[in-house]
Amino acid sequence: TPLAADMAKNVVKPVIDSNTFERDYRAVLQAKLREFGDESSAALLGQIVNGPPAMRDAAVVVAGTVGPPLIDPLVGLVVETASLDTRQAAARALAAIGGMAQQELAQRLEGDINDEMRVRILEVLDVSGAASLEGSVLAALEHASPAVRDSACALLGRMGPGGAPIMRRLI
Repeated sequence: TPLAADMAKNVVKPVIDSNTFERDYRAVLQAKLREFGDESSAALLGQIVNGPPAMRDAAVVVAGTVGPPLIDPLVGLVVETASLDTRQAAARALAAIGGMAQQELAQRLEGDINDEMRVRILEVLDVSGAASLEGSVLAALEHASPAVRDSACALLGRMGPGGAPIMRRLI
């Protein structure tokens, strides 16, 4: 409803505002955001896409507390948005949500998508969860597209020692 959407926008601002330090107050507002559901998701996504860098970063952190309702729209931002800053912010929000979000990205990676979308996902996969996506990374390393292979190699480089199990499978 329009009223709920306005209320969600009014709650999002103080939650992501860096001047709102009091943890108890922030926790209450975050709980209220979860109650608003779709309206708070829309308000947070608006900040992730259009907000200034500080507000965008704070919205990413708060998105982790809202959780699963944001997974699909955030994955959509990763796959469909041309702006690297927006894709990276969406990916950070997915990482804040956790493993379920990473699995959704992996499923998209393995799905029927074009090479550009595959590259976009590989560019932003959370390194901490990438080891659990071994099959997806290996498939990307063997993909027909040089751009996809390059992105998979870059992901392995970002993984550092955490990518060793994948590297061993290549040798």
